[in-house]
Amino acid sequence: LRCDDIAAGVRTCQAAGKKVLISIGGSTGGAGFQSDDDGKKAAQATWDIFLGGNGALRPFANATLDGVDLDIEGGGTVGYSAFAKALRALMDASGRKYYVTGAPQCPYPDAFLGPAAGRALGDAASAFDFVFVQFYNNYCGYNSPASFREAFGTWKGLAAGGPKILVGLPASTGAANTGFVP
Repeated sequence: LRCDDIAAGVRTCQAAGKKVLISIGGSTGGAGFQSDDDGKKAAQATWDIFLGGNGALRPFANATLDGVDLDIEGGGTVGYSAFAKALRALMDASGRKYYVTGAPQCPYPDAFLGPAAGRALGDAASAFDFVFVQFYNNYCGYNSPASFREAFGTWKGLAAGGPKILVGLPASTGAANTGFVP
């Protein structure tokens, strides 16, 4: 549970002015929380292990990450709002700038982070700094101009009082199933 090479890499990137976040989820992720209380406990554990906390378990030793990215593409939807809000409260109380980002799919609302009750981009949108909307692998990808414009317009509306909205696109044909634009 010691990752000294990663810790050195984190410090090198940060010394070069780069932010280093840990991403939770991914295209094959299927875990989730059973309750909002589980989400709050996970926020505290994430804080203590990877961010500004003082947990006994620190795999990156004295390297402190700059934030957390939620790329929730499977599993349940319960507890992510509580996770994001609890993590934001810990971050804000620290006096250091940390980031909470998300990577929802472009169909709005996102099935896992969307604005339905208890989902993170609903009642916790203000906890996020950036949302890297995945405009690929679905009908509203950038390679479908009319659908993209409609979806982007909807996501753009979330930005008022919430996170900055960024367009996520694959970097190569092999980086996603569909959506690469040369």
